Amino acid sequence: AIEKACETNDIVNVSWGSNYDEWGYTDWEQKTWYRKAKEKGCLVVKAAGNGGIKEEKRSNIPEDAPMLTVAASDTLTTDASFSSRGVITAPGEGVFTALSTQHEYGSETKERSCEKDRNKMGPINGTSFSAPIVAGVASQVVTALKQTNQCPTDPANKLKLIKNILIASAKWNKKLGSQTEMVNAYAAVTLAMGFQVGQPDDVDSLLGVLAKG
Repeated sequence: AIEKACETNDIVNVSWGSNYDEWGYTDWEQKTWYRKAKEKGCLVVKAAGNGGIKEEKRSNIPEDAPMLTVAASDTLTTDASFSSRGVITAPGEGVFTALSTQHEYGSETKERSCEKDRNKMGPINGTSFSAPIVAGVASQVVTALKQTNQCPTDPANKLKLIKNILIASAKWNKKLGSQTEMVNAYAAVTLAMGFQVGQPDDVDSLLGVLAKG
């Protein structure tokens, strides 16, 4: 499915995994979809997982991977207790969304939920709700780069730039008062709109651009 999606898209959002992945035991470079995404310059935005694994160096995802893992922040913008470690964070606690018809309400969520004709909606937790937020911002970054004709044609440079813009926006958000490095859509799109191919695209340089206003 990822290979198919990468044929026509720049950004793919996925949510799967196990503690095996979250501990960093998976050899990503042996995956066919991983190699195809890298060749295409397609960024796979992946939910970090809900095992609560926080170790600093638990991940074996290469720096040049066509992947960005997203952890969940809670309603106070701190790390959600259930979330495993990601590269950046996005809201993932108490996200109001459609629920399965088999969903069993907890005592703490029933009063904040609603149901009509067996269609349920209510708050739910998980990095599966954090990753699509980042994927949406990434999509806007690509759109902005293409509108200004500044999207790198080289797949590796394209992946690096998109990831670094997202990471820089998250670091900037923390400077503004967030407790975690949570993606900032405004900062990310601002960087993309002003970027020119050839200028430094490392995270520190992009942060310097934001600091200059």
